[in-house]
Amino acid sequence: RQERIRQVRQALDALPPEQREILVLKEMNGCSYEQLAQILGIEQGTVKSRLSRARSALGKILREWNIFE
Repeated sequence: RQERIRQVRQALDALPPEQREILVLKEMNGCSYEQLAQILGIEQGTVKSRLSRARSALGKILREWNIFE
């Protein structure tokens, strides 16, 4: 379990800062779309599209590194 957590953290670190930031705020800190929009100074629609791209990029890294299939 600890190894898997370490691998996911490494995958997060491999993301561009903008993608990493929004994923951490949403998934680890539990921020709402409204909170994310306020924190990042962007529209909620932009929050949703950035989250979607970030999740997709993270999933791609996890699959490429054979962390999750």
